[in-house]
Amino acid sequence: MPCVCLQCVRELVDTHPHGRRAAKCPECRAETAEADVRPNYGLRQAMASLLAIHMQTAPLQTSPHPAPLHYNPADFSTKRFLFTAEEWDETQRSLAECRETYRVAAEHNRRCEEAMRREWEEMERAAQQQQQQQQTTSRLTVSVVLRGSTRPTLHQEVPESFDDLLRKVLERFGFGDRPVREARLFAEGALVSANEHLRDGDHVELVLVAPQPSPPAPQDVPLPAFMAPSPPPRHSATSTEHQDT
Repeated sequence: MPCVCLQCVRELVDTHPHGRRAAKCPECRAETAEADVRPNYGLRQAMASLLAIHMQTAPLQTSPHPAPLHYNPADFSTKRFLFTAEEWDETQRSLAECRETYRVAAEHNRRCEEAMRREWEEMERAAQQQQQQQQTTSRLTVSVVLRGSTRPTLHQEVPESFDDLLRKVLERFGFGDRPVREARLFAEGALVSANEHLRDGDHVELVLVAPQPSPPAPQDVPLPAFMAPSPPPRHSATSTEHQDT
């Protein structure tokens, strides 16, 4: 039975009585392994079908010859290829298998596309719901602490950011004109950064630290009489002379 070289699509001749093929193609001199030169009628039939379609020949005819016909793919003088009945049946089976494989692959791709489309729609729906929940007006509990004393609790709508909350709290408790040295925001016991948005239902504690008044500059002022240092004791001359004697 003839074999086809996978490099130049040429038939190889038998070199062994038990069916072994030549290890080297006589046409292209390609080092072809034994597994590559086994009978491969699928490649042969595919090449013949492509050539027949390309040359716009008549439909393939079934040959009554029992043995497969040798052909030269490079010879385009004849636009017709003859096959045995066995080769024709094998070609039809190969085409049916290819159609089935293509149908299964197309069905798998369609199911994957539908699953990805459903997953994408669910993600978009969840994002829209989350955005709507964030836009809904709600209330949170704010405790204002100034110099260790807790002021009454303020129920305030959820602001956009920490700066907005600080401004509203200062206006509510009359701290608008007073400078604030430090303002810290605690949500659920954790320190919240200034650029972090508040969430619905957070219990917020706002700690305001007012600046300490600076001590007055020292000035040269006369001290009171009772705070003036007492002068050193004065000794009389008689006492001094008495001590000398």
